[in-house]
Amino acid sequence: MRDQSIQRCRGVYPVQLMCRCLKVSTSGFYAWARRSPSPREVDNRRLLGRIRQHHAASDGVMGAPRMHEVLSDEGETASRNRIARLMARNGIQGIPQPMTVHRYTSLHHQFNSRSQASDRGSGDIPRPPSGPHLDRL
Repeated sequence: MRDQSIQRCRGVYPVQLMCRCLKVSTSGFYAWARRSPSPREVDNRRLLGRIRQHHAASDGVMGAPRMHEVLSDEGETASRNRIARLMARNGIQGIPQPMTVHRYTSLHHQFNSRSQASDRGSGDIPRPPSGPHLDRL
């Protein structure tokens, strides 16, 4: 992390000054700068290219879970956390899709007709009496 900061600001400040301020030896920094990238770093760059390709093809909708699913279908062996980490570090994020809400109705609304309701025993509730003889009360 410190070596990367020195590398990034190399044209602005002297390397020796930055190494002294960040408590890094200059020989250590130059050794780091000459070192070839690790196999994991090379693979991360390749994977990041595929992530960017799929993300652009989906118009920026795909997030890490779906990206992992698509890449796995193509034979990629990266974990979902690794894909999420690469996406987060490079500012790639999907657009959250709204969750579907399942609303469960009560038992009374599940019947299509009154006959089905009475077959199941829920239609046995007596109705209040109605008719002309009740108007006199």
